[in-house]
Formats: sequence, C-alpha cells, structure tokens
Amino acid sequence: MALFRKIIFATAAAGTLQSAMLLVGNQNLGNFLVYGLTGTSWAYGIWYQKVNELCKKGVWKWLRLLVVVGLVIATALIAVIALTGKASTVQGDESALIVLGAGLKGKKPSGMLARRLDAAYNAWQNNPTLQIVVSGGQGNDEEIPEAQAMAEYLVEKGIPAENILMEDKSTNTWENFSFSAQLLQQEGIDCSQQPVAFATSDFHCLRAKWIAEQMDFFDVRSIPAPTPISRVIPSWLREAVGVVYYMIFRR
Repeated sequence: MALFRKIIFATAAAGTLQSAMLLVGNQNLGNFLVYGLTGTSWAYGIWYQKVNELCKKGVWKWLRLLVVVGLVIATALIAVIALTGKASTVQGDESALIVLGAGLKGKKPSGMLARRLDAAYNAWQNNPTLQIVVSGGQGNDEEIPEAQAMAEYLVEKGIPAENILMEDKSTNTWENFSFSAQLLQQEGIDCSQQPVAFATSDFHCLRAKWIAEQMDFFDVRSIPAPTPISRVIPSWLREAVGVVYYMIFRR
C-alpha cells in the first residue's frame, strides 16, 4: 500500500509539471483532462486512507470498481491509439494525399500543423506524382483559411502549386475527407476506387482512418506526424474521448 501511495504522489507530481507546461498556450479538452487527473491524484494521495475506507462499502464500493475498470479501458485505448500512429502505412502507389488541418498561428501553420505538412512533403518527395489536397476551413479566430496557409507552406518547401488543391470549407475530420473527395473526383481521382493517403498527427490516425473507411474510401493509408513531447499526454487523453464518442455515435 505504501508503494502504491508513492506511485500516486509521483503521478501527481508529474501531472503538476505537465500542467505547468500546458498553461502557456491555447486550452482544450486534453489540457483540462490533465488538470483534472492531476488534482484527483493529489487528493487521493493526501486522503488515501479515508478514501479507501469510504470505498469499502455501499455505492462507493461500486463507484471505485467503475473507476478502476474505466482506467483500465482508457489505458488500453490509449495504447492502441499510440501504436496505430507509430508508422506510416503508405505503399507508394497512392493517387492522392489529403493533409488534415490543425489550426494556425497568425497566418502561418501552428506547430502541430507544420509537422503534418512536413510529413506530407516527405511523402511527396518519394512520390512526386501525388495529387495533394490541403484541407481546412477558416476558424472564428483565424485570419485566413487553414488551407491557404497550408498551400503556401508547401509551395515554399518546393511543391509546385499545380500539384496542390485547396479545400477551405471543412470544420472537422468528416468534412475534411468528404470535401476533399469531391475535389479529387473533379480531378478524375475516385477515392472509392483508388488508394489514397492522409497526413495527420500520430494520435489522430486511428479515428481518421475509421472515418475515411466509413465514408467508403477504397484503401486509405496514414502518414503520421510526430506530436511534441509537451503535447503527447493531453493529445492522447483528448483523442481517447474522441474515439469513444465515435464508437458510440459513429461521428
């Protein structure tokens, strides 16, 4: 028991360090999950004996069991998310590459989006015949559509502008794939008949692939972009919620 309590305190301390790093920058669900788990860990470590006594009887006993089961499932889900985004599944015969948007910083791609674009650029270097679609609309807090910034970034890296299609209306992953498929159809590329790749953050690969497959993409392959170390835990936590939501509502 003493060892377990030390583990709880170590987890709380690590969570506090992670939380301090997350306070700088935009806030999202992943951040708040880290804050909540950190606070819960501190509370459990401090009132360890009282909590355990309380959870030995009545409804609290079943609540503790529910929490334990939830943590086991969440850990397994995060492991699957992490492993799915570990390596690229492209084979070199793809007809097109869709780059999924991820926010801007001013008129430039955010750090996370720049990593997705870099991954797409590397894939294009290995297959210069790829038709690239940069997919992302303009958020309420953005000065220009994400697709415009994405296209400019790739052109600056050396990809010819004629190789890039801009999909600048989407607001989520469903629309990314749907609107991009429509653009590709106009170029003679049928996503329901030809292999297509997509570039996104490593933690997002699993759910993005499920969504594309549900939309009848014939053979969709992922190009994972690395997530900054400071964002790994909140990204995994937020994506775990997204995957559960998808499994329940298929959205």
